[in-house]
Amino acid sequence: MRRPEYIRLTRAQLYDLVWSRPMTEIAADFGMSSVAFAKYCKAADVPRPERGYWQQLECGGKPKKATLHRLGKNVPSELTIPKYERRASRERAETPTVTVADHATTHHAVVRRMRQELRRPGGGEYDALRGNGHALLSYSKETKARAFRILDALFRAVEQRGHTIVFTTASENPQRYDLKIVVAGKPGISLWLTEHIKRSDHVMTEKEKQDKARYGWSFANKYDYAPSGRLILEVARPWKPEGLQRKWTDRKTKTLEDQLGEVVVAIEQAGDAAQVLEEEHQRQKQAEEQRRKRAEEARKRAAYFKALRRDLNRMARCWTQAKEIRSFLEAVEESVPATDHDEAFRKWLAWAGTQAAALDPLTSPTMIARNVEPDAAQIAELLNNDADEEADEV
Repeated sequence: MRRPEYIRLTRAQLYDLVWSRPMTEIAADFGMSSVAFAKYCKAADVPRPERGYWQQLECGGKPKKATLHRLGKNVPSELTIPKYERRASRERAETPTVTVADHATTHHAVVRRMRQELRRPGGGEYDALRGNGHALLSYSKETKARAFRILDALFRAVEQRGHTIVFTTASENPQRYDLKIVVAGKPGISLWLTEHIKRSDHVMTEKEKQDKARYGWSFANKYDYAPSGRLILEVARPWKPEGLQRKWTDRKTKTLEDQLGEVVVAIEQAGDAAQVLEEEHQRQKQAEEQRRKRAEEARKRAAYFKALRRDLNRMARCWTQAKEIRSFLEAVEESVPATDHDEAFRKWLAWAGTQAAALDPLTSPTMIARNVEPDAAQIAELLNNDADEEADEV
């Protein structure tokens, strides 16, 4: 599956597109369902034609056309919509023939490992492998052999097409498992095989009837649950693009074994779709990272000029203070009689003069100007110096 093309539309352009032809046709051009495309319209607050609008138009009617509202708060003015390949290209995929043996003598290596994990420490066997929030494998005594033959045939079929089966335990819980098919290096596709459990109303036993008649209530369950013998094979599929089948089970005209070829194709399509979705996530992640970097650069630049203003004010204050000190020293020198200008007095005047010179930025006028078009290194240097000076002042 090729990487999707990203179409950028303004709200007005999206509005004109939605009201130009039926949503199903527009969504098909974008390689998604009308429900998925409607999410973009909803995000941009773009009204859509109501049900029956196009039929009324074809019959010569004049149905009302909703107006585009003004841009509201938190509503984007533009949207970027991915355009996937049309579904027809996926439907042309060749369906392989997968044969399930009547009696399996040797199992695939992953099937053997799964059976090993099902063995109880004290003997016997569990009847299910638990996944994360979903049973990975479950069966009854009657469907056990059939379930493993189906998995064996499916694993061999996907390996013949160059794919890999990965069966692992969850790192956070060794009693939970994960089964994935890795399609040619693409993101793994999770797989589950479970037996349908049928529910029926509980028929009370004589003992339960007697208890209810005697005590007015009974501990009897409302429903009874029993294995149906019908196996269900499920494949995790990405939500984009729409239209990928994800569940297969026994039908009146077709058993699950007869549908394994379709499952192989669906796994490959799901792998392609998962890669497209992963690439889109990476693109969004990179775009978010770039946005974050730009925001951080803008923040640092704003902080740089804020520090520059503080530095300018600080130099102006120091210059004023240096002038005041020099004026004060002149007044002191004039006020003290020349006969009292001893060595200690002259040393103090010299020291006070050096303090004024150190304080006065005009002592080194060529060092006063700052760069108003700084690079990243100059911004970092000024911010560090500004932080040090603020610390010294405290």
